[in-house]
Amino acid sequence: MLDKVWETVLDYLKRTPYWSRIEPWTLAAFLYAGVIVCAFQYVQWRYGVTLSIPLFLRSYLFKQTSIGYVAVLASWIVLTYGLMKARKGDAPAPPQKKKPRMTVRITCIVLILATALFLLQRLAPHANVSSIRVMFASQDALVPVEPAGAEAPKLPGLNREAMIYLVFVLNRLQRAWHFEIDFKRVQWSGLRQDAEQRCQQDERPSLCFAQEYLVKQRATDQSFPPLVLVSADPLSRVQDRDLFWLHEGAASVISTYDWKDYTAPTLYEYLAYTLIVQGVLTHLDTQCGGAAAVRPDGDRDVIYGNVFEYYPRRDAFKAAILSGHLGVDDEARLLNCFGPEYLDTTARLLKLDWLRTDPVKSDLEKVYGVEIGE
Repeated sequence: MLDKVWETVLDYLKRTPYWSRIEPWTLAAFLYAGVIVCAFQYVQWRYGVTLSIPLFLRSYLFKQTSIGYVAVLASWIVLTYGLMKARKGDAPAPPQKKKPRMTVRITCIVLILATALFLLQRLAPHANVSSIRVMFASQDALVPVEPAGAEAPKLPGLNREAMIYLVFVLNRLQRAWHFEIDFKRVQWSGLRQDAEQRCQQDERPSLCFAQEYLVKQRATDQSFPPLVLVSADPLSRVQDRDLFWLHEGAASVISTYDWKDYTAPTLYEYLAYTLIVQGVLTHLDTQCGGAAAVRPDGDRDVIYGNVFEYYPRRDAFKAAILSGHLGVDDEARLLNCFGPEYLDTTARLLKLDWLRTDPVKSDLEKVYGVEIGE
């Protein structure tokens, strides 16, 4: 049907007196549409992702393809403009004038291509995202009291070995980023005295500790990666606030304190989900100017269930974990910041299907005695 309509329109245009003027631009528009379609298909084939057309049109991929096409078309026009008239019988230019004219053409083409290359590089996503360091804090290690004893960190109700196994599975399932396990003890005595006093008086002592610990480590090793602390302690001195995790910059704290009364999703689904979210939030903060954790209008009571839309609420976080929903704006942000492979990896991991199916589920049950819901 559409083909017949287009053929009718094209036949009409060919009978008009101005067809000779618009024919080149019509051809250019057809070629542009074909290039865009090929780019759309290539991205889905190359990275194994399924992008919606609106998401593709909002992406750096569409912009890069358009810039490349315009650069090639402009170069072709510069190179061939005026040559067709010469072939139709116009007097050829003197030999001494051909060289400078061709030099001007080549110079213009070089400038066009250089400008296009500059724009393509500016639009390209950040290719290098850092690993994330994961540390387990023993109970009462991140509250303003004396640190726990010298025993290995233990989280009530958590099989630490099973959680370490899940971290390794996350590393195996994707190549976008990796989690590192740090087995050192987490204790207040490792901070500067002034930083320790300030954090112990802070409303959110655990996050303050994580940030100061990260500063201390980077003072001696600038390559020290962003940090996620897993704790069993409450995150805030204020009741019913900051229930599940805290994040700022390159430091995050995840707490199991308020998950102890939940049976589903399980503690391991909760921790796997929040680890992924903290990794992505860290990359957004360090590479792309951060992610909006609340709605732009600041209304914390109106939510849509997107991963980065709001700070976790008790009455919505279980549903967020079970749905693993990336909003349209979230998808566009991840795609433009880190590329299609990163977006596909994040969307796939957040659904937690990998955790609820064999062989991961079987390994957890048989080796670690941990049950994961269907």
